[in-house]
Amino acid sequence: MRKCLIGWLVALLMVGGSGVVFAKKNAEKKSNVKVVKADELKKKAQEYWNYKVKRSFYKMYDFECGDVHKKLTRDEYAQVFGKILMLHDAKVVGVKGVDGSKAKVVVAVKGVLVPAAKSIRVDVQDPWRMEGGEWCHEFEVKGKPVKSMPAIPTTTVDLPKKRR
Repeated sequence: MRKCLIGWLVALLMVGGSGVVFAKKNAEKKSNVKVVKADELKKKAQEYWNYKVKRSFYKMYDFECGDVHKKLTRDEYAQVFGKILMLHDAKVVGVKGVDGSKAKVVVAVKGVLVPAAKSIRVDVQDPWRMEGGEWCHEFEVKGKPVKSMPAIPTTTVDLPKKRR
């Protein structure tokens, strides 16, 4: 009887121990997936920001989520970016909150504010999300850009004739 109890105890420990091993492997697998997702996102975000530094807005458009493509054409998207800030460098320094489908990419940006010719260095938290199994950049579209300047009403004024 004693041998039978010891046998059952050993069997329970083996089964219980293997359950711990399985749980550990599942936890490692999930954390590895998070690391892979974060690494994938860092590479993609760096590529996006490299295009932003080069002012290759048409190439940036390909990184945007589907809702941007529904609201803006490639030309309209390129018109959104002004000439107030000229970037010299942008380096992805990390990823925050990779939870399933959303994340924030931390980017160290260096550039110049053009009108003031003032150098800036700022960390930006750039939003990204999973769409169709791929990371895409979240760009808030507030409306269509102005295609042309509005017509300015003109009036003709008769100037007085020169006196001689």
